[in-house]
Amino acid sequence: MDPNSLQSTLTGGPPFLKELLLILAGGACAALGGFLSTWYQSSRARKIRFEEILGERKVAIYQKALLLAMQLQEILLQATAEEALSFTEQHHAWLCDNVLFLPHPYEQNWQSIRFHLRSLIRRQSQADAHQHATELTQLQSFMRDLAKEMEATIRKELNLPPVTIRRPPKNVGETQ
Repeated sequence: MDPNSLQSTLTGGPPFLKELLLILAGGACAALGGFLSTWYQSSRARKIRFEEILGERKVAIYQKALLLAMQLQEILLQATAEEALSFTEQHHAWLCDNVLFLPHPYEQNWQSIRFHLRSLIRRQSQADAHQHATELTQLQSFMRDLAKEMEATIRKELNLPPVTIRRPPKNVGETQ
């Protein structure tokens, strides 16, 4: 008996058929692997690009938010309550458009300042405003603290150090 015919009888067909099936199965697995690899790489690349775009947008928003917080501090210190409220109203649409990107304390403090400015204006217009002068001064100080906290929140998000106001030494011979 011929050994090839014995193998052919045991495998159920010609000897090259088994090898052909293995080659086809290997090719199908390679094609599927290539497809899955390409799909994973493209989905990962899309995700990375989305995160890059999101990061670029966040930096631009944080830059403007930091500027607004610093301007608001100055306005709360130097301008009237009506001017400060006008400033917050002018920039309120921007805040609403970007609220998804801003840290929650920033939005919360912005809304609180707007609320307290309205309250301050209403109290100042009342006849007994002189009786509440201390309370009004405390409210103005509280709003400035909120604006400082807004700035600190953005600086923390961007890993920027806080700005400290340098003061001259009390005595001429001292250094700071």
